[in-house]
This record gives sequence, C-alpha cells and structure tokens, in this order.
Amino acid sequence: MNKVREVVFVHQRARRRLGAAADTAVYGLFGRSFTIVIGAALVGIMSSTKDKCPAILPALVVGAGFLCALGLRELERRIAQRFPLEGDRRRVYKRTVAAAWAVMLLLQLAVVSLGVSQPINDLSYVVTGAKNQVLYGPGHIYDGLPLRHSHYFAVYPNNHMLYMWVYLVYRIEYFLAGCLSDLPLVILNVIGINISYLLACKCAGLIFAPEKAAVCALRGLMFTPLVTYAAVFYTDTSAMLPLTLGAWLYLRSMRSEKGRKIALLAGAGAALGVAYKMKGSAGVFLIAVLIDILLKERTSGDRLRCAGTATAVFAAVCVAVSAAGNALLHITPQEREQYQFPTVHWVMMSADGRGGYEEQDFYYTQSFQGIENKKSADLQRLTSKLERQGPWGFAAHLMQKLSYTWGDCTFMASYYTPSPVLRSVPVLGLSMLCHFTLLFSVLLSLTAPGVGNLRGRSFVFPLALMGLTVFLLIWEARCRYLISFFFLFMLI
Repeated sequence: MNKVREVVFVHQRARRRLGAAADTAVYGLFGRSFTIVIGAALVGIMSSTKDKCPAILPALVVGAGFLCALGLRELERRIAQRFPLEGDRRRVYKRTVAAAWAVMLLLQLAVVSLGVSQPINDLSYVVTGAKNQVLYGPGHIYDGLPLRHSHYFAVYPNNHMLYMWVYLVYRIEYFLAGCLSDLPLVILNVIGINISYLLACKCAGLIFAPEKAAVCALRGLMFTPLVTYAAVFYTDTSAMLPLTLGAWLYLRSMRSEKGRKIALLAGAGAALGVAYKMKGSAGVFLIAVLIDILLKERTSGDRLRCAGTATAVFAAVCVAVSAAGNALLHITPQEREQYQFPTVHWVMMSADGRGGYEEQDFYYTQSFQGIENKKSADLQRLTSKLERQGPWGFAAHLMQKLSYTWGDCTFMASYYTPSPVLRSVPVLGLSMLCHFTLLFSVLLSLTAPGVGNLRGRSFVFPLALMGLTVFLLIWEARCRYLISFFFLFMLI
C-alpha cells in the first residue's frame, strides 16, 4: 500500500512540475517575449507606411492601441460591477455578440459591394483548374496556367482540399444555372467567416465569465480580415471554419464525461484534419490540444484514450482527403514522386531575407527530378544559407521575418481586393489601431499576475499562439497566415 501511495505521489509531483514548466514556458518566457513581436510589428508598419502617411502616425496609433487594450480590461471590470447578477451579465454578453455580429456583417457587405476582384496567384490556379475540369473535363485542368505550374497540383498537395471545395461549388452551380461565377463562393466565404466568429464567441462563453466573453466578442470585431477578406475565399478564410469548429469541440469535450468526451474529441480531430489539409499551420493547434490533454487529464489511460482518439481521427481524415484529392485531380504516384516539393523546401526558402516567397528558390527546387533529389538539394541550399548568414545574421533575419509576418496591419487586404477604399489613410489608421489593440490585449493577458493556472482556464490558446509564432519563424512567412487563427486574438 505504501509503495502504491509513493508511486501516486511521485506521479502527481511530476505532473505538477510539468505543469509549472509549461506555465513558465508560455506565460513567463513567451509572454514576455511577445513584446519583441509587438516591437517587430511596429518596425514593419513604420517601414511599409513611410510613403503613405506621416512617420509620427504609427507611433501615435501604437500608443492609442495600448490605451484601447487597457480600456477593454476596464470595460470588463465595469460590466462586472454594474451587473452583479450572473444572469444580467450573461444577457450583456449575448447582446454584445449580437451587436458586434450585426456590425461585422454590414461591414462585410460593404466590402463585397466594392466589387469581387479576379482571383490572383495560387487562388487563380485553383479557380482556373476547377472551372476547366467542370467545363471540359480532367484532361484540361492545367489549361491557362503558367508554364512553370504545368504540374501545380502535384507540386502543391496542400491546395487539394480547397480545390475539391471550389470544384464542388462550381459543379453544383453549373448543374443548376448552366454557367460559372465566383459569387456563390464569395457568399459561402462570408457565411463561413460569420459562423467562425460566432463559434469563437461560444468558445469565449465556455471558458470565461460573461463580462470577459463580451469583451472577447468586441476584440473579434477588431480583427480586420473578418471584414476585409469577405470576398477572398482562399485558404486563409476557408480554413477558419474547420479550425474554429475544432477548437469549440475540444472545449466542449473538456466539459464532458467519458463517451460524450470521446465523441467530441473525434469531431475535433476530424475538423482539425480538414483544417490541416486546407492550411498546414492548423497542425499547430492539434499539437497544442495534445499537450493540453497531457496536462489536464488525470490518469495515463485517460490521456492515451483522449489523445489517441483525436490523433487517429485527424490522421484518417488527412489520408482520406489526400486520396480523394489525388483521385479527383488524376495525380498518379509517379507524378507525385517526380514533381512534389519536399517539406524542407518551405523551410529553405524562408531561411534568409524577410522569409517570404522567393521565385529563385522555387525554380531551384523545381530544377531537380524526384522528391529525394529535391530534398537533398534543398537541405544543401538551406545549410549554405545558414552558414553564409552566421549566428548574428540569422538573428537579424528572424527579426526581419517577425516584422514581415506581424507588421502588416491590413493583412494584405488591398492586394487581394484592390479598392481605393482599402488603401485610404483612414482605413490604414483604423487597421493599425485594431491590430495593436489586439496585440497589446494578448500581451496584457499573457503577463497578467497569476495568469498561469492550468486548471482554472484553457491553456490551449496561448500554447497554440506560441506554437504558431515559432512555426512562422521556421516556415515561409506571410502576414495572412495568421488569419485562420483569428480566434486566438479573441480568446487570449
């Protein structure tokens, strides 16, 4: 009996130490390091707006953003004081969500009314291929694509899920109307964004007191791509719904018991699998979920059962989507072997400069035949880049990458929807204010006294943000890669 007690005691002590270490890593190390992210964002914004507005404007807006973040925390306290009854605060939360949602929807309709622009870059390749297949058959998928992308879908399997979605919508539209347009996809994109926002508000209601959940709804309204990307149905917004759904199902599972918990975790795994096949960075959230399960579940059996269920369903969905995509696009194993880029390509491409897409790195990898030859060549080029920069040069590269990723407060909205309205100084200033209000809100939440409490609140969101930040330092960088994770900026 004494040995059993000793084993239990040692096990509990190990779990407490593991939890303390996780708290220190996320709330201590990452929380304080988030000031570097904000500093890099300021540098990026000052650099990108120097020809658009006076240099003093970004600094003033950053200060205003900090004051707004403090104001949101004060608003939360005032709501709690004014409405002492739980039921009254719950009504405030629901009315705030309804009002914020109505405002967001009106703004989305205003953005769509500016005009649905022609898809560009990768989205144009997906749209062109799907239209060709619907109208002329699978033998014409690559008609009209640039010569360098004559095997685009073999090179980039990460766009198969989006392709299947676009193809299905076009197929139904052609059957019903006899013609093809992007309007149904824009409408579905707006619907998906709105459902994602409401799910994120439900997440806030699950893990926070009503007054804080109401403030979270307001913070969500400040995430400008929810409005400015209304007409852009690329993977950044398309992955929102399955990713947010996965987060909501996971939170529901934490409040459930046994069989229901396993069913909800299976649903979360399936949703995250779809999100991952739409946007590879979604895998970061699955890892955060698995770590959260490790820290939260009391017994080894529960941890194995919960983590195993989510992981198994996630993997099964990924395999099924890959098989369906290859079948629809008629991609053979031989074609994949010859043309597909290895994962290390995106690490290599992002290992110098600002860390974004580099055409010369694309052509370099494409020049080799076979995935193993491509992998060896990319590893060699990656090693060369790291040696050429040295430790200090690489550190400077990481800072430049942080600025590029976090410093575009508009998230390239005017690039994908080229309207003069989205390029105007008032919209730019408002975007800056919203962006820095959210960043400072995250910083204040991560560094608040006594915030590290694994049992009292969900740890998965700050853990996921830390993972996403690290991932975007390793992977190809771009500000819009943050969009799918909008709920993190609401819920931290």
